[in-house]
Amino acid sequence: MKSTLVEQLLERNKQTPLHIYEPDQKNKKLGEPDEKLTNDAYNRICELWNKDDKARGFIKYIISCYYPLNPMNKILSFPKDLKEAGKNRCCILGKTLAGVKDISDAWGPVIVLRVQEDTRAAAEGRKTPSKEFLKKQKEMLSKMPIEVRKSTLGYYSDKKGCEKYLSGEAFCALNEFIEDCLYGEEEEMCNLIKKIEYEATKPKFNHRGGNGKASKEGNNNYKLNQFISDDTLKKLSKIKEGN
Repeated sequence: MKSTLVEQLLERNKQTPLHIYEPDQKNKKLGEPDEKLTNDAYNRICELWNKDDKARGFIKYIISCYYPLNPMNKILSFPKDLKEAGKNRCCILGKTLAGVKDISDAWGPVIVLRVQEDTRAAAEGRKTPSKEFLKKQKEMLSKMPIEVRKSTLGYYSDKKGCEKYLSGEAFCALNEFIEDCLYGEEEEMCNLIKKIEYEATKPKFNHRGGNGKASKEGNNNYKLNQFISDDTLKKLSKIKEGN
């Protein structure tokens, strides 16, 4: 069944698009999401939510993988096999994605070239770039893959087994969509977020506890355990228990 609230959100966004830049900022900075694409992603999410059960199920799956959204989950660099298989794409917009390292490695020399040109221009009293600089810059940009040139940064999910990636634009749009639905008390979204939060914090019961009783262990270390060894976690657990 279509959500009346989501229909209203879609119509509102078409009439009054999202503004993600500062009021005095004219152009996006390197690695920042593109404003138009962010609005395209927001509209696409709304459309999929109200399309049919399968499409809504897909959006709910993406939310369950990414919520709570972590802006630090930027992809460093896509492995070669994923690129060759065409899996380095945004699951919402279908855009090819790049990693932080891919973008910085490609844009680094261009930025250095620009700084050098600014220095020469200042020394020579010029206010316009030289023809040599423009030619060299155009040549360098033409050799970049489009996803790197447009700095279409990819984000990954913490959820094990999730191989769906988001562009910075879709990441931003998904966050706005979740917030708008929660503020508007969209029932299915509210229930989904409650379920995700419960699953992330609910106690785990180990029915094979050493004392023969069901032992309860909190799931608060579900992210820390990616960086802390099992032995260290055991020691931390003993400290918490006062042993």
